[in-house]
Amino acid sequence: MLEFILSEMQRILKIPYREKKGTREPRYVIQIEPFEIETFTHNNQICLFAVVGALPTPIKSESLEYLMTANFLGQGTGGCSLGFDKSEKYLTLSARFDYEVNYRAFIDKVEEVINYIDYWKSVLLEWNK
Repeated sequence: MLEFILSEMQRILKIPYREKKGTREPRYVIQIEPFEIETFTHNNQICLFAVVGALPTPIKSESLEYLMTANFLGQGTGGCSLGFDKSEKYLTLSARFDYEVNYRAFIDKVEEVINYIDYWKSVLLEWNK
């Protein structure tokens, strides 16, 4: 189902995707410059995942509080989840939704995720000044 939606997205909107190598289960990377969004299925859901950008070093407690509040209340996330990569140096954003989604709903979700990535990139730019 996911691969069909991705191939339709590439055919209709000319948005490229590629299979991510070195993973146990099929994962794909959607490339919408300057964004890369990884997508895969897990527990009957479609998942979208993106690295937003580098966290400031050191990160201020106020910034962490802002991230946690946004995550908890869904402010600036639209139900997506903010997190850190394994090294805790990068902010990530992920979304999950029902596997039985149609093409239009998938495209809308990708667009929504891009908007949130863009917002959090601007927050990180401000924090990294």
